[in-house]
Amino acid sequence: MSLIVQEIVKDIIPALIAKDKKIIEAIAGKEKEVDFLRDNIKDYLVAITHQNIHQEQVNEAFQMMYTVKELEQIADIVTTNIYHHAVKWAESDIDFSEAGKKEIYDYHIKVLKQISRAIEVFRDVNLEKARAMKEKYKEYADMAREFERHHFERLLADIDKSIASSKVHLEIIDLLRVISSHSTNIARILLEWSDDMKGM
Repeated sequence: MSLIVQEIVKDIIPALIAKDKKIIEAIAGKEKEVDFLRDNIKDYLVAITHQNIHQEQVNEAFQMMYTVKELEQIADIVTTNIYHHAVKWAESDIDFSEAGKKEIYDYHIKVLKQISRAIEVFRDVNLEKARAMKEKYKEYADMAREFERHHFERLLADIDKSIASSKVHLEIIDLLRVISSHSTNIARILLEWSDDMKGM
């Protein structure tokens, strides 16, 4: 499930910017796969927790359910919000400024790194990487604000492409920031779960 979510986040931004309708439509179809996996993983975890298992295993199942929820929310952002922008963008004759395009690409790469870290943290139960992820999220949130400031400066400079693309540009940056937040939540729940286990 995490690899499918990672794939659709990776593909959606280049497809949006290139106005690649074929890839945009293919991404929309991935939602069914994510929903199928979500339902089956949750059903399995609920079934397991109804058996005679230790509290530690119950907590682990909860952590997995929480991770599934975060992955699902990332997928929803892509297949609903960003997809909606991508479809409209592909039909328009508007383009981003070169500076705006670079900022979206650069921020997209940072968000993809955060998703990769989340997968590693979950797979390896790596608390050190989980803590590092929280620091990275703060750095990336600051970067999003900086890019927004740059965009507003371009608006003040009356750059035509920035004016025409402003709404989409700002929403894409913000949606990517939210994806980064959901990715970081996977690390946060691991840290909370670890602290709870220490207190038992």
